Amino acid sequence: MKVLFRLALIFATVLALQPELEIQNEFILFKSKFDKNYNINEENYRYHIFRRNLNYIEEMNAKDLPFKLGIGPFADQTYSEFASNYLLPPSNHSQEFLSKILILRNNSIPEYKNWVEEGHISHVENQGNCKSAYAMAATGSIESARSIELYRKVIDLSIQETIDCNELPGVNGCDGGIGYQVYNYYISQPCIFTEKHMPYKGEEHKCNELFLEPYCTEGILVDWKAVQPFNEAQLALAVNLQPTDSSIYVNENMQHYSSGILTSEWCNAPDEVNQEILLVGFGDSQGNPYWIGQNSWGTEWGMNGYFMVQRDPSNVNGAGTCNIAYQSFYPITL
Repeated sequence: MKVLFRLALIFATVLALQPELEIQNEFILFKSKFDKNYNINEENYRYHIFRRNLNYIEEMNAKDLPFKLGIGPFADQTYSEFASNYLLPPSNHSQEFLSKILILRNNSIPEYKNWVEEGHISHVENQGNCKSAYAMAATGSIESARSIELYRKVIDLSIQETIDCNELPGVNGCDGGIGYQVYNYYISQPCIFTEKHMPYKGEEHKCNELFLEPYCTEGILVDWKAVQPFNEAQLALAVNLQPTDSSIYVNENMQHYSSGILTSEWCNAPDEVNQEILLVGFGDSQGNPYWIGQNSWGTEWGMNGYFMVQRDPSNVNGAGTCNIAYQSFYPITL
């Protein structure tokens, strides 16, 4: 009897340890995939955060939801750490933004629009530890507008230029900024550098425009317009014309987003935004309308760097899922 009791105890102990061993193996794979290196003290701390996040991911994925979470590049960070390290400072509607609102009159839009499939979107960027999402979304919208207007492939423009050289109010290099001030900067410049000649560094450097002047291409930006806020119908009209630089609110579910359509119930937000993305299209999946966005966290996040959130075509008086209709703007090119 004692032998059977001991065997039962050992078996129960092994079963109890099994989930922990699986989590440890997941953590090892995570560190390898995302090239994570910690000191001894931080290793234990990051493991416990990873374990908690993994439990949350599994709990959410067990629900019958139209989206999935996954182990992405931020699985070893609390939401507070993630927000502090990667998200932009909250922004509100400025007088300049409000003065630029253009009401679009055409009420006809297709059921499906995807500028990626049409070949007018550049590759997914990775901002790294620099809060440069505003520069990436704004620059991406300029690249796309120029590509659409001239019926040619996308030419990658320099994101680093506006991080290093833009000194307009509200722009703080790798500490964040607002996308329309990127537009204002380029409007004031006689030419724009390409990514080839002024590549992204992921950190601020001294502005070296004079040194690179021979590689400067002709300026192409003449103005910008804002989309009427709190109106997804107007936003769809704008995106149908060209990709927009759109602000959203990122919460914990967006931090760990993997696939599917993130719904308003799981991405409701306070009256603020903390990230800028490139809104590249919209569609409808079996009666579930959605937006398509390109983020700036690399291709290992989300659906190869893209995401979908719930869209409400009838919403003309609300910020929408993740505050997607709170603040959007787009460039006017030559």
